[in-house]
Amino acid sequence: MDQFQKFQSQACYLNLFTDFAFKWVFGRIQNKDILIDFLNTVLDGEQCIVDLEFQNSERLGLEHEDRKVIFDLLCENERGEKIIVELQQAQQTFFQDRALYYVSNLIQEQGSKGLWDYHLKPTYLIAILGFDMTASPDFVHRVNLHNQTTGKTWSDRIQMVFLEVPKFTKDLPACLTHFEKWMFLFRHLHRLEKMPLAFQEQVFLHLFETADIGRFPEAERIKYSQNLTEAERMDEALKYAKMAAAEKGHAEGLAEGRAEGRAEGRAEGRAIERIQLIETMLANGISWELVTQATGINPEEFALSEKQQSKT
Repeated sequence: MDQFQKFQSQACYLNLFTDFAFKWVFGRIQNKDILIDFLNTVLDGEQCIVDLEFQNSERLGLEHEDRKVIFDLLCENERGEKIIVELQQAQQTFFQDRALYYVSNLIQEQGSKGLWDYHLKPTYLIAILGFDMTASPDFVHRVNLHNQTTGKTWSDRIQMVFLEVPKFTKDLPACLTHFEKWMFLFRHLHRLEKMPLAFQEQVFLHLFETADIGRFPEAERIKYSQNLTEAERMDEALKYAKMAAAEKGHAEGLAEGRAEGRAEGRAEGRAIERIQLIETMLANGISWELVTQATGINPEEFALSEKQQSKT
């Protein structure tokens, strides 16, 4: 399988599309140089990060009942600008909306009590995706606020970059830029038996050393194995659930559409498909933490959805 090949003792390097590997490589203070290089490369001149600090990735709303937000990785550069880095393994409904919600949450945090002139610092989101988010052949999407009339940037205070990794198909000899080498590693690091000569830059030397499974203490090796296995099971469960739910959801959605209108029927079909997807993942032993990460639905929302569907 593409993203999550089975864990084997002879595997040399981490699969960056696992939660453990992503946070092991990018989320530790001793690897700050790796994260800084990656961010500067992806932002491509929008800014030059000299230093950064890791922030608490859990954010609470302004009110007690507001939804809690948990980022994969949150950091702040030397200018006080926040940067969210999200790794999304499986396709998620409304992922673009989720990304906008995340950025807006940090924008809102900049508000000051009392007199305030509304001057905002830029907030960035980098999303590394293990699925095709769009139908476009382009695998890099840079998003900010534009004036549709002039085509010029209206505001640069929100900047988002989406990387659709499966669409990156270059082999290593064709990777000529630093950015292309980064994309190659996200796609193929776990398949390499040794470090290619193309990665002799200091940051990549550090990355290969950090991602070398043979250097891991036994406890971390076991954690990675368990995380990889769970990710593999989730990947298989998603494939099966999507296929099964699509068939039932399509049929029931069409039936509902004939009775109450096509648009409402399609919405009903999508709701049924989402419930069946989550049910299948849970039946396959996938934890609620990973279910929420993959679908954006928590146990309380799922229970409410099931209740609403049972009434229809």
